[in-house]
Amino acid sequence: MTVPFLYICSQETPNHDFAVSAIKCSKTVCNGGTRMKKLGNNVLLILFCIGIIGGLILPRWLSINSNLDFSILNIRSFRQYIVVETDYRAVLRSALRSRLTLMLLLFFSCYTAAGFWILAGTYLVMGLFFGLLSVLSVVQMQYWGIVFLLCAVLPQWLLYGMAGVRLGEFMEKRKKRMALCNVNAISSYNLKTFFDFLTILVLTCGGIASEVYVNPWMLRYFLNFYLAKLT
Repeated sequence: MTVPFLYICSQETPNHDFAVSAIKCSKTVCNGGTRMKKLGNNVLLILFCIGIIGGLILPRWLSINSNLDFSILNIRSFRQYIVVETDYRAVLRSALRSRLTLMLLLFFSCYTAAGFWILAGTYLVMGLFFGLLSVLSVVQMQYWGIVFLLCAVLPQWLLYGMAGVRLGEFMEKRKKRMALCNVNAISSYNLKTFFDFLTILVLTCGGIASEVYVNPWMLRYFLNFYLAKLT
């Protein structure tokens, strides 16, 4: 972004001292933007970890205070999942609606002042869900629960996580671009935004496809093996 910035500034004035000052200023802003990007990603990671800890504690706290039964991972539900035929078209439509809606919400929230906090809240909720699934899996299935957890979240969570990281980077890059100069004055800005959006969209669609078509196969394969071990 320093090249368009310096080009615009040089068009406004031929003064050499001003150009040198602009170079120093742009380097300062770029360095600050890099630190902001690292700080933003670290905050999101910390919030995800806090969510995991909350998910690990939540079932125990609810079972003590509300006498709730969390025995949802049982042999009956496993057998039912294996034998029931999956309507892939219905599952795909449902996943496209929910996942793409969330992705678009997070992407366009980057243009608002609350964008970072919306993304941070999403990281926190995802961490809470991951922690909850982790503790339920281990409690119900012991060490096999770890394998079940991996089969339940891979590979779609890997792709969704990459999309989330790119969203955080896009948000920080947008702040840096706006700090350098008016983004509307840079012809390449819209093209870069389009490629950022396309990358996030491809990662999200890849996660949806893997969640609908790959993950059920992995879960069924593991559950067949797990049930055979029990008999």
